[in-house]
Amino acid sequence: MEIWILSLAALVAGFIDAVAGGGGVITFPAFILLGLPVAEIVGTNKLVSTAGTTIAAYTFFRKGHVQAEVARNALPFTFLGALLGAATILLLPNDFLKPIVSILIIAVAIYCHIRPQIGINHAYQALTTRSRRLLQLAAIAIGFYDGFFGPGTGIFLTFFFVGVLHCDFLRATANTKVLNWTSNIVSLGYFLSQGNIRFDLGLPMLLANIVGGYLGAHTAISRGSSFIKWIYLLMAVLTGAKLLVDMLSAP
Repeated sequence: MEIWILSLAALVAGFIDAVAGGGGVITFPAFILLGLPVAEIVGTNKLVSTAGTTIAAYTFFRKGHVQAEVARNALPFTFLGALLGAATILLLPNDFLKPIVSILIIAVAIYCHIRPQIGINHAYQALTTRSRRLLQLAAIAIGFYDGFFGPGTGIFLTFFFVGVLHCDFLRATANTKVLNWTSNIVSLGYFLSQGNIRFDLGLPMLLANIVGGYLGAHTAISRGSSFIKWIYLLMAVLTGAKLLVDMLSAP
């Protein structure tokens, strides 16, 4: 029964994550409900989410929505940042980030809500020297964050593409999935090395997450930026609220 519950959660999470990010809000409570240790929750969830992100990233890329110029400039820095973040998690606690990140994510949602036209039209211009440096800085910083802590990574990346590079939500989500896939692979390697993955639960969830990621990516492409924006706002609020609840309920 627990495999069916977790697989259903992974299917829904894969769909949501492909559209707007924040799929962990679905899978983490399911893991906790079944009483799994925190280390196994984080490691197994990373295995599952990496699978869904792989399918979503490939789908967006195949449909031509990933911007090659953005990916080419950001991918190496995302990889480096995630590698540094995964190494740092061995040295420093990350609980102090929960209140900071929760406030930032909710602030992002409020900002996008009061700017109804943001991310609806694609106003991206070719990278300048300044925007290229900003992209590389954001890629290494958010890659580090994903390796070190993780929740809300896709939300922050999408907001950067929409708010700074003026992409619409469709292309912003496509770019985000490619960079998120890179940082996920690095983090997954760390969790594999630590033996913190429950493959008996993770493999069925992985398959369900792949299906969800495939359906979510195709839905995002067919429904467009307006649909993605509303899902994005919802998941930003839920992710921020979950982090606040986690912080307040901690002993």
